[in-house]
Amino acid sequence: MAKKTQGNQPSQRSRSSQAPFSRKETATLPDLIEIINTKNGPRFFMSDGTCKDFVLKDGINWIPTNPKLFLIPDERVLVCLKENDTNLFDNVCTFISNHLDCPDERHYPILTSFVLHTHLIEKAEASPIIRFYGAKGSGKSRGGEVLSQIVRRGISTANLTGPGLFRVNELYEPTLTIDEIQIFGKKGDQNLKDLLNVRYRRGNKIIRINKDRSGLESIEMFNAFGPTVLCGTEELPDTIKSRSITFFMEPNARQVKRHIDKSSASDLRNRLTAFRFRHFNTSLDEPERVVSNGRLDEVLLPLHQIIKLEKPEFEPDFVTFAKSLEADRIEEDFESFDAEVCRALINSKSKVTYGKIAVDEVTSEVNKRRGLSNLVSQRWIGSVLTRFGLKTCRFAGTGKYGRIWDEDRIRRLAKRFGIPYP
Repeated sequence: MAKKTQGNQPSQRSRSSQAPFSRKETATLPDLIEIINTKNGPRFFMSDGTCKDFVLKDGINWIPTNPKLFLIPDERVLVCLKENDTNLFDNVCTFISNHLDCPDERHYPILTSFVLHTHLIEKAEASPIIRFYGAKGSGKSRGGEVLSQIVRRGISTANLTGPGLFRVNELYEPTLTIDEIQIFGKKGDQNLKDLLNVRYRRGNKIIRINKDRSGLESIEMFNAFGPTVLCGTEELPDTIKSRSITFFMEPNARQVKRHIDKSSASDLRNRLTAFRFRHFNTSLDEPERVVSNGRLDEVLLPLHQIIKLEKPEFEPDFVTFAKSLEADRIEEDFESFDAEVCRALINSKSKVTYGKIAVDEVTSEVNKRRGLSNLVSQRWIGSVLTRFGLKTCRFAGTGKYGRIWDEDRIRRLAKRFGIPYP
């Protein structure tokens, strides 16, 4: 009988079988459920229910990395396989509620569906950015701490910068928690900004040039997709905000646990890993759209699928929550600067000449409602009209710049911003 070794070293028999091959560590393999801690060190827990010291693939013996950046389940997960999903959703929901005071009771099932979504991330084409937003002491950082205990491979970006961030994301496929880091503005972290801009959708990549190499070898591409939790007070650009579900946090109105219950979190990680095992090959139903906004529908879909799978009785409340999010976004769009320009454009319709509208006419209409210290330039208005998709033109004789009046496009813009169109 082969003598057992300690740590993540395979048995003598395993070592001899590896002799012709090189050994490398990894945290990602086809059919890998998760790396789990055992008394003999980390092992691969595979989709066929086996635990392995190594996996031979492409002439390489891949061994489990010893994860230090994120929490993993332990061998008790094998006992959890005998259970089923009964009460798992409710137990995760209770864990979050015990540690975090949300202003809306519906938030707990939404956050729970996100946690389960991270454990079935391979089934999603998009992942919403969970955003805890509020003043100091409102619980936004606590939100990130609580979720990082039970999401799959929760990693904080506090100590990750530059290309290291992209490599860690590709090597471990984690759920990233970004807490109180300035991302935008002159002092912002450009690497985080680049990652957030593309991270929400599967297939998107980050491209970087390695200055130590030349030619095609200098081009490095990193997978960007994965679940994200943002905690902070920073206002986000519209592109990121549209991919987010924002939870406006307030100071606690009720008592929650002072310290995170690590034992309960560990039990839940094991049960969530067993949940991942049970549904690794499950096809998730695609529910009907509940909102008309395409981007919002895209990021809500994976949460809706989890709810239909694990908590169908919550679906009516989820639909109500989704519609309230959409209503909030319509209201935000109505109050945005783009909406202001759209209203000015529509109010300038009487100035259309030969199917063209002068940019300075729209600019004058915008500035009518602004103080002298808040006037906007014709160039700025022109850039917005271009973003609206209106083609550039010039007026014969005067040389003034304008835009082609596109009735159908402007009607769609009015509908988007909730502006009545004559």
